[in-house]
Amino acid sequence: MSTARQYLTNLIAQSVGRLCTFGVNFSIFVLIARAGGTEFFGRYSYVITFLNVFTQFADFGMTSVLGKDIAQVQGDKKSYWGNFLVLKTAFSLISVAIAVIAGYMMRKDLFLVLLIGSLFIPFLSARFFEPVFQVHRRPWLSMYSSLLYGAVYLLLSLLALGFSGDLLSVVLAFLIANIVYGVSAYYFTSRLIKPSFVIEPARMKQILVLAVPLGVSAFFTIVSGRVPIFMLAAMKSDFAVGMFNASYRFFEIFVMAGAILVGPFIPILSAKAMHDLASLKRISVMIMELVGIFGVSFAILMTFLAPVLIRTIFGESFVPAAPSLAILMWAGMLVFLSLFMSAVVLSMSVVHFAYWNTAAAAVISILLNYLWIPQYSFVGSAWALLLCEVFLSSTTLVFVIRHVGNPFQAAPWVKIAGANLTLLGILYFRPLGDDHLFLNVAAGVVVYGALIFILKVFPWNAIRLLGEVASKLKVRYAS
Repeated sequence: MSTARQYLTNLIAQSVGRLCTFGVNFSIFVLIARAGGTEFFGRYSYVITFLNVFTQFADFGMTSVLGKDIAQVQGDKKSYWGNFLVLKTAFSLISVAIAVIAGYMMRKDLFLVLLIGSLFIPFLSARFFEPVFQVHRRPWLSMYSSLLYGAVYLLLSLLALGFSGDLLSVVLAFLIANIVYGVSAYYFTSRLIKPSFVIEPARMKQILVLAVPLGVSAFFTIVSGRVPIFMLAAMKSDFAVGMFNASYRFFEIFVMAGAILVGPFIPILSAKAMHDLASLKRISVMIMELVGIFGVSFAILMTFLAPVLIRTIFGESFVPAAPSLAILMWAGMLVFLSLFMSAVVLSMSVVHFAYWNTAAAAVISILLNYLWIPQYSFVGSAWALLLCEVFLSSTTLVFVIRHVGNPFQAAPWVKIAGANLTLLGILYFRPLGDDHLFLNVAAGVVVYGALIFILKVFPWNAIRLLGEVASKLKVRYAS
């Protein structure tokens, strides 16, 4: 099998697995929201968010290091794999201890559920097997584990909602599904490589040297995004938590889409950074223009469609979440942009700023939520998240400009801005009548598409770049 075909196979296998996991998670959130109502949904969201934060701490960047090392490690791979598992288990147990203490201090009314969930953190953090499947050319095993997780989670959640409907049973469905994923993934992995549990301090140090900065950055990132949940619960109510989390589900779609799409570009961007900086800048310009054409217009559409979207998916009782959804759509667009810009600077090995900018974003998030939640509740939290994303994307952009060059070209951006303002004007003034939202949306999309075509603003080199991703990408796999 050619390297390009092997790469695309890995990409498809990972994407299907992630889409399955996200789709099931999203569907169950909707079911719980509709069946349990806003207060119950808020409590469930709080528990899942709490566990996600400590799951991230349990990982602490080691999954990313595994993805880099497992195909390049010199010597006995079994020894590396065993030492990695020992470290991963140690961090997971530390995370369990911290989570139990934090759960008792933060929500005594939910402590039993938080306690039980915390004990399962080693399984919740068992999402690190994909690189092992890849280097042994068995990427579909990752998809099988994800499909099994999704089937078990959906079935148990339906049973929990249908027979008991209490919070603990619904959370247990989530926990058991993750046990099934972890056990099945480990079983599949054990058929490819069996760990050697001979402790080697040098190997552990090698893993930690790379993992710590990535873990610190990832932890601050998840704190800045999740802190509104905890502050809303402490300063407002579970109703406010439910409202914010309903809109946050859509924000996560941008994060997932960006994570899936940015991966294939990193090796090509790295190759360009080594041999052709001018080409790297052209790619950066193209990426910016694509985000301007598709991302900004999508955020504009969602600003006006937010009430309809919330009502259709979550139900009438969640319509108050529409303003926060409209705001988070713009934050999602910035996340998408930031992920691509981060890939560009990563190709230049410029990552040192990730220490302080993610920590600063977490501080900004806490401060703004503290100031705005009392008056604006979950809408204030949405604005705080948007401003954090403005800060993060602006910081990354500064380093792109410094090391690659300015990715903004005046001429195409004037056209892109004009087309987007036209779309905004049509949706705001509704020339086809105030009662015909969808007709106005359809008219706006048609006019917008026509302007993009007439003004010749679409970067057609994007198609050629996708061809490069498919045909020129060189990925090394260990036998």
